[in-house]
Amino acid sequence: MARLNDSWKKNLRKEDFEKYPIWVWDDANEGFLPISDSKYTTEYGTLFIKSVFESDGHFFDGYLVGFDFFYAFGLFLYEQEVGLNINMPEFVPKFQTQIFKLLNCTPFLLFPMRYKSSINFEDGTPISGVFELRNGKVFCVPDNQELLEQKRREMLREKYGIE
Repeated sequence: MARLNDSWKKNLRKEDFEKYPIWVWDDANEGFLPISDSKYTTEYGTLFIKSVFESDGHFFDGYLVGFDFFYAFGLFLYEQEVGLNINMPEFVPKFQTQIFKLLNCTPFLLFPMRYKSSINFEDGTPISGVFELRNGKVFCVPDNQELLEQKRREMLREKYGIE
């Protein structure tokens, strides 16, 4: 599995994820490079993974950002990209407004927003879950949260001797 240095992109579009479902930062964190294989890896740090999102009966193509925990996501709407970093809750209202404006529709319940990727984690576990809005903050709740917590504890035990 390798980064394809000849396919560098300054910005990612829906078409880019159709060709390569996983992208990573370039060495300068100024652009993106695809991964040659469509298998999950933590080898390159932060991943941008093709995903499908569902919110109140509305479906969106987009991508997740993170690795074992997803802290951001982007949606593709009519050749536009709308993104949200869940560590910046002050942007949730703007995010919602952008979506409703692009869709030219009556506002609907955007959260909870389910996500699912055709890519699986290294052990074969599906990448899926939900972004939930609680008290003005967005939380990522993976469907496999118990398994991820178990893996995190094992890693801490192996790496640092922490129980």
